[in-house]
Amino acid sequence: MKVKFELSQGGHIDIPVYVNDEGPFRFKVDTGAAATTLTQSLVEKLAIQTSVDETGRFDAIGFPYEIAELDNLTIESIVREKEEVIVFDIDSFLASLGPAAQRISGNIGHTTLKDYVLAIDYGTKTLKLNTDTPSDIPSESWTPFRYVEDTHLIGVPVCINNTETVDLVLDTGSPVTILTPNLAADIGLELNEGGPMVKGLGGMTQAHMTQLQELSVGNRSHKQAQILVLDLSAVSKRGNFTQYGILGASFFNRYELVIDYPMMNLALL
Repeated sequence: MKVKFELSQGGHIDIPVYVNDEGPFRFKVDTGAAATTLTQSLVEKLAIQTSVDETGRFDAIGFPYEIAELDNLTIESIVREKEEVIVFDIDSFLASLGPAAQRISGNIGHTTLKDYVLAIDYGTKTLKLNTDTPSDIPSESWTPFRYVEDTHLIGVPVCINNTETVDLVLDTGSPVTILTPNLAADIGLELNEGGPMVKGLGGMTQAHMTQLQELSVGNRSHKQAQILVLDLSAVSKRGNFTQYGILGASFFNRYELVIDYPMMNLALL
């Protein structure tokens, strides 16, 4: 399956999605999201029934939520029947991000993506979802990943300044690469004074800009890489799971990013 996507002002990947044969609606593709999610406003618009999740398996998102079973969720030619999604009130947060964000009706997260090989080509703005590992990618191009602390978060080994290798969380929902203050202190980074204010579902805090000599994943390397240093626990309820930081689109948006969920491998082509 192949579909064109749009890049929002914040660098998010937006695709058209049909819900219960209605739509299309604008959804983000977010590898950092635990589950495919619908906004409360879309649930009300489509009169979708929700219920309390007795298992509590998504409690780590840090917000009250409900679950719903859709008749179908359709992305281009992929039709997922009886798809379970979560619903929580993110409409007010989206409203604070401006008119473009208010058009978002949900996101495609790990509960859906885990069954596929996801390929995102930033050059052609094309997204592919397939069930088979591509046969034309050389074995040396693949980098194994792991899940962080038994969560849905993808931990990718990243080499910093040719000296320190840590697992950063791969997040297509983040436009920039982020390091935590503890890691920045450990490797002796000098932080610029001031910096942008960053807002997330968990709150707002100040970030600091800095530059790395080199940032490498597998056989791909960026020199003089601009990054943010940010206390992730201040902006995300899941921030404590992200020990070292986030590998964002500022690193991989010049490539085709391939994430083979079933085989736990990724490639940058």
